[in-house]
Amino acid sequence: MNISLDIAGIFISAFICFSLASLWFSSALFGKLWLKQLEKNGLIEHELNKLKTFVYVFVFMIVFASVVNVVIHGFKVIGMKEGIQVGIVIWLLITFAHAAIHFAFERRSIILFGIYSSYYLAASVIISTLLAMRR
Repeated sequence: MNISLDIAGIFISAFICFSLASLWFSSALFGKLWLKQLEKNGLIEHELNKLKTFVYVFVFMIVFASVVNVVIHGFKVIGMKEGIQVGIVIWLLITFAHAAIHFAFERRSIILFGIYSSYYLAASVIISTLLAMRR
C-alpha cells in the first residue's frame, strides 16, 4: 500500500481540532460541567492548566490526524460526503468503543463520557473531511 502523508492537511486539521478543544472545554460550552464532573473523580482545576498538557494534546492530535490520513489514503476516500462517513466510522470503531471501555472500568459519569465522546466525534469528522477534501 502506497500511503503519502498530507503534512499540511495533518497540521491544519490538528490545529483546528486543538482550537475546537479550547472552545469545547471552556466555560463558553462544556467547561463548567466538565470541571464539575472531573472534581467528582478527584481531579482539580489547577492540575489541568499546565502548558505541558496543552503540548501533549496538540502532539496527540497530530498523531490522530496522521492515522486518519493513512485511512483516508489507504481506502482512497475523496470528498466531503465520504470524509464525513469515514470520520463517523473511525469514531465508532476506535474512539467511542475505546472510551466506553475505559469509562466502564473507571466508572466515570455518563455526562463526562458524553462531553468527551461528542468532542471526539466532531474531531474525527473534521479531520477526515478536511483530509478527504484535500485529495
